[in-house]
Amino acid sequence: MKLEELNKEYDKLQQKYGAKELNSIYNGGCKENPNICFVFMNPTGKIHLL
Repeated sequence: MKLEELNKEYDKLQQKYGAKELNSIYNGGCKENPNICFVFMNPTGKIHLL
């Protein structure tokens, strides 16, 4: 699987489980031959009270 294909999957997970008004955050380390892959999600956003 290519990195660009993973980004699409991150977006699906963000929309399903994360705050829908927030965007996925892609990449965070080594792109070439990484030893491990982590998927981080931002499930919450700031709530603005009026």
